Amino acid sequence: MEQSKDCSIFHFTEVPMSRFSEIAQIYDHRLPQLRSPEVWEQTLRMTSSFWRLNFCEAMLLTLQNPKAEMCGTIDQWNNIGRYIRRGEHSTAVFRSRTDTQLMYLFDVRQTYGKAYNSKWKLSERMADCIVGKFNSENAENAVSFEDYLVTLKAQYPDVQIEYYQSNIEGELINKIHEIGFSCDGIVLNAGAYTHTSIALQDAIRAVTTPVIEVHISNVHTREEFRHKSMISCACKGVICGFGLDSYRLALEALLYTKK
Repeated sequence: MEQSKDCSIFHFTEVPMSRFSEIAQIYDHRLPQLRSPEVWEQTLRMTSSFWRLNFCEAMLLTLQNPKAEMCGTIDQWNNIGRYIRRGEHSTAVFRSRTDTQLMYLFDVRQTYGKAYNSKWKLSERMADCIVGKFNSENAENAVSFEDYLVTLKAQYPDVQIEYYQSNIEGELINKIHEIGFSCDGIVLNAGAYTHTSIALQDAIRAVTTPVIEVHISNVHTREEFRHKSMISCACKGVICGFGLDSYRLALEALLYTKK
């Protein structure tokens, strides 16, 4: 019987537990991070192109190969007239945490042959709807920064902690100039200005108070343009990827390294 080329054919191979354990560690590390709306949205954007895979497979694929565009097994690529280049290595994923069988995927860039384009992207409108739904359903379990700040102040009663927030670059610069000669330390999450603002870098260099750059998410797992910081070179240090605890770690770094 001739098989339709639109069918999805999954090829599985039994593998030693050690290889499965390696993939499982990647999965176990990422799963708790999905409670963060920011990480959830990032994961949705990365996995949205791989609609033939279930969420677990797509997440494991993008974590191991974040630049993947379109992926399939050897059989899937062969069915549409494309073939794996010699020497290419596959990306292993599993269907579920309890399934010890791995599926081996190859990206379109690892193949050659007949032209093929069947990629879709998550639209901004749909992304906002999905993330909004996620936020509303998890609001009870979410911890706001304001709530976290209360806890942080309670943990360090002998430290005077003040909080300032602005979406305006000039206001952030003015604040740094205002407090940068009198306080003992500044913990700065500059958001997107991190990657663009020479002015913030100059402001940090102009003051005597040490500054620690902080990010809730691990910016190095996100888009490539976020991998470059314009302010890191002027800061005492950088902490990222530990959720709201990134602020606590920065505070402790300032306290324990204070001369």
